Amino acid sequence: MDNKRLIIGMAVALAILLGWNFLILKLAQKYNWDLTGQAARQEQTQQVEESTTVYGPAQTSPAVAEGQQPAPQHASTQLRILPAEAADEILLGSTELKDETWTIGLKTRSAGAAISSVTLNQFPRSASERKSPFVYQEAGSSGSASMATLWVKINGQSFDVSQANWQLVERTDVAVTYAVNIGLDEPLYRVLKTYTVSPARGDDEKALHGGYEVQVRHRIENLSGQPAQIQLGIAGPTTPPREIERGPDLFVFAGYNKNPDYPDAPLIEPAAHGIESLTGDSASLDLTRGEKNRPVIWAGVASTYFDALVLPIGKVNLTTAEFIDSIRAKAINGSAGRPVGAELLFQTKTLNVRPDQPYEFDLMAFFGPKARSIIKNDYYGAYPREYFTTLSTGSSCVCTFQWLVDIMVNLLRAFHLVLRDWGLAIIALVILVRLLMHPLTRKSTISMHKMSKLAPEMERIKKKYADNPEEQQRAMMAFYKEHGAGQLFGCLPMFIQMPIWVALWSALHGTFELRLAPFLFGYTWIDDLAKPDRLISFTPINLWVFSLDAINLLPILMGVFFYLQQRFTPKPASMTPEQAQQQKMMQWMMVLMFPIMLYNGPSGLNLYIFTSTAIGMLESKLIRDHIKAREAAEGASGPVIIDAEVVSSKTRRNEPQKPKGKFGQWLERMQKLAEEAQKQAQQQQQAKKRKK
Repeated sequence: MDNKRLIIGMAVALAILLGWNFLILKLAQKYNWDLTGQAARQEQTQQVEESTTVYGPAQTSPAVAEGQQPAPQHASTQLRILPAEAADEILLGSTELKDETWTIGLKTRSAGAAISSVTLNQFPRSASERKSPFVYQEAGSSGSASMATLWVKINGQSFDVSQANWQLVERTDVAVTYAVNIGLDEPLYRVLKTYTVSPARGDDEKALHGGYEVQVRHRIENLSGQPAQIQLGIAGPTTPPREIERGPDLFVFAGYNKNPDYPDAPLIEPAAHGIESLTGDSASLDLTRGEKNRPVIWAGVASTYFDALVLPIGKVNLTTAEFIDSIRAKAINGSAGRPVGAELLFQTKTLNVRPDQPYEFDLMAFFGPKARSIIKNDYYGAYPREYFTTLSTGSSCVCTFQWLVDIMVNLLRAFHLVLRDWGLAIIALVILVRLLMHPLTRKSTISMHKMSKLAPEMERIKKKYADNPEEQQRAMMAFYKEHGAGQLFGCLPMFIQMPIWVALWSALHGTFELRLAPFLFGYTWIDDLAKPDRLISFTPINLWVFSLDAINLLPILMGVFFYLQQRFTPKPASMTPEQAQQQKMMQWMMVLMFPIMLYNGPSGLNLYIFTSTAIGMLESKLIRDHIKAREAAEGASGPVIIDAEVVSSKTRRNEPQKPKGKFGQWLERMQKLAEEAQKQAQQQQQAKKRKK
C-alpha cells in the first residue's frame, strides 16, 4: 500500500512538473512572451524592418493611426519644407571611457534634428567589453531616432519633418541648434531646436544632475506677419538594450501627480508597462492620464539598470506642462510579431504663435543609471522628477516590502565599503542574517530533536485515543507543552527568511552597483553578479521554458546542498504515511524546482542562497552536536517519558511559562493555529476511516 501511494505521489509530482512547463509555454504563445531573451537580443542588434510603427518618410506616426494627423503636406497654399544641406553628426560631451569631465556623449544628426546615440561613458558596455563604453540610445535599433521632431502642423497643414534635413544654425562646446524652415520661396515659419549638455561637475546648482540630463528646447518663430496655429509631434527616447537573461526587463514608464490639487506637496506615482504586454488591445497606450484621472508629469522607457525619461517643463504650475496635449506609447513588433520595443509620441497642444512673440518650451531628457546615489539625490529625488520611483517596479516578478529592499541595499553598500567586493558583501550579509536568526534556528533544531526522540510516546498516545480524535488532540497538545516541543518551530526560520530572500531578489535586480561586478576581485569565473555565473558557455539548446546556453555552477551546487540539507535535517516525529509521502514530494520539488527556477537568475542571488544553505547546514550540525554533548554530560539518554493523560495544567510542576512580550505571544498564537490545523486534519482522516 505504501509503495502504491509513493508511486501515485511521484506520478502526481511528475504531472505537476510537466504540466507547469506546458502551461508556461501556452501562456508564452498566447501573450508573446520571450522566455529565452534570444529573439529580443538578436532583433535589437539590427534595425527593425518589419515593424509597422517605425517613424519614417514612408510610414506614419502614431497620430495617423489615431486619426489625429492633419491634412497632407501638399495643399493649395503650396507651403513646403525649404531644403537644407545635411550636416555631419555632432558630438556633445565625450564617448571616451571614464572621461573626467563628461558623463555622456550625445551625438545629434540633422535628419529630424534627432539624437543618433547616447553614450554613458562611465560604464562599460558588458562584462566581455569592459574597455568599451555603454551606448544607450541608438537610432534605428528600435523605432524612430531618439527625441526626433516628427511633424509640424501649421494652420491645419501637416509637414513630415522626421527625415528632412534641418539646417545647422549654431554649435558650441555644450550646445547645438538646428532649424527647419517652412514657407514658399522664403521662410514663413521656423522651428529651432537646441540640445544642451552640462559637464558632470561644476559650481552651479545644475551640477547636481551629474551631466545625465539634456535640455531639449524648441523655439517656434512666426515670420508670416499673421497669427498662426502650430502643433508639434516629438518622439520620445528609444528602447534601451536588454540587461537580464529572463523575465521582464524593458518597460514603458510614466510618472503621475498624486495630488494635482495641491502642487505645494505633490508626490509622483509611477506606472510601469512591460514591453511584452504591449500586444492586442494594449499595443497602444495613452499615458496622458493615470488612475483617478491623475495628470502625467514625465514619461519614458527603462531597462533594469537604466532610465530614459522625458520631463516637459511647465511654466504655469508644477503639474503637467501646459503645452502638452497627449503622451502616447506604441509597441514596435519584430519579425516574429513579438514586441521588442516601444516608441513614444509627445504631442503639443495647438499653440497660438504671434509674429512678434516666439513660443518656447523645454523638454528635460534624463539618460542615466538607476543608481540610488544619483536618482535619490537632491536634484533627481525632488519633485517633479522623483526618478527613484522607477526602482519600485523594476524587473522583479514578486512583490515585497520596499523598506526591506532598501535595508538590504544599504547593508550591502555598507559591507562593500569595508570589503571592497560585492560578492564578499553578499556573504557578509548572509552571516549577519544567520546571526540574527540563530536564536530561532537553535530553538527550531532543539524542538525537532525533542520531537524525534518523543516519537514512540506520541505513537502510543495516538493508538490510545484512536477512537476519540478530540481527546487525542488534547493529549498531544498537553504532551507538547510538557516537553517544550512543537511543530511550528521546525518551519518558522524558513517562513521568516522567505521575505528576506524575496527582498534580496528585488535588491539584486535593482541595485545598479552589482551590474558587471565580479566576485572576489575578478579571480573567479563570476564576472557579473547581476547575471548567471556561466562557468562554461556553448551553443544554445532550446528546452521547455528557456534556452540553455551555459553551465551555471551555482544553481547546480545549490541543488546538491538542498539535497544534503534534506538528508541531515531531523525528520518530524509521528507522521502518517500520507504525511511522509507529501514530505518526500516537497523535498524533491525543493531540490529540483528551486535550482531550475533560479538557473538563469543573477549569480549574486544564487551566491546568497547557496552560502546561506551551506552555513545553515553547518549551524544545524553544531547545534545537534551541542545537544548530544550536553545529554552525554548529564548522563541522560533522552527525556523521561510519562503517560500523557489529560490533566489540569495547574497540577504540572514543569508547566512552561507563558511567552513574554509581543513576539512571544505571536509565537504562541502561531503554535495554536498549527495545532488546530493538525487537529482538523486528524478529524478528517478519522471521518474517512469510519466511512470506509
